[in-house]
Amino acid sequence: MRYKDRDKLIVRAKKLREEGLFYRQIANKLGIKSGNTIRLWLNPAARTHGNALCRRYHREHRPQIAEKDKEHHAAHRDRDNARSREYYKNHREEQRAYKKRRYAENAEQICAAHRQYYIEHKEEVKKRVKHWETNNKERCKENHRRYYTAHKDVYSAHAQLREAKIREYDTILQTEYDAIFERQKGLCIYCNKVMLTTGDSNHPDYKTKEHIYPIDRGGPHIVENIAFACRSCNSAKGSRTVGEWKPELISRVGNGICGKQNKE
Repeated sequence: MRYKDRDKLIVRAKKLREEGLFYRQIANKLGIKSGNTIRLWLNPAARTHGNALCRRYHREHRPQIAEKDKEHHAAHRDRDNARSREYYKNHREEQRAYKKRRYAENAEQICAAHRQYYIEHKEEVKKRVKHWETNNKERCKENHRRYYTAHKDVYSAHAQLREAKIREYDTILQTEYDAIFERQKGLCIYCNKVMLTTGDSNHPDYKTKEHIYPIDRGGPHIVENIAFACRSCNSAKGSRTVGEWKPELISRVGNGICGKQNKE
């Protein structure tokens, strides 16, 4: 149990101990729950021994402790979350400085732990992220805008490099794009949803041109490697191949034309 003004209480406990009072008597005078707490405060050897015992017990009973903590948090989730928010609100700068310092000192281990956790809890993490984004749309948009502003030069360089790769190939005519769209019957190549062709171009269902095998990975800018996908699927796939993103789609979509094709 944590006590406010702990340091002042320890000073008072020392004076009372010098007067000959027992630990239990000191605890009663100071309003402390246990005399053992006073003993640990005033006896460094006992404190060191107690901490060693606690660490050993935690190592030997880690699964049981984790399960109890999980059950306790589930039973008191709202209270715990409220306390965490209140503490972070009152110690925001201190917490940020601590996280930055801790990450700087342990970046490699922290990243490895995050990767391992994601591998073991991929679906759970995706659901949690999707739930957060659904309930925080404006904040999510603001985060994206802030990130884009901070990395505008990187985005610009990537776009220029992409355009340079596309210019290496013959221009694909609009009639060829129209034929591809008609062949797909206006459906996304990946999720088979009807794509929007008018209105907000940022809508998740709006049609976008897609390189099935990513041009960033050496895929060619030719008709055989072009399809139309909704913005949602196109963004989710990113620079991954179909096999890396959703292997179950390969039997229907294929993996695109792999590798760069030399023009005749």
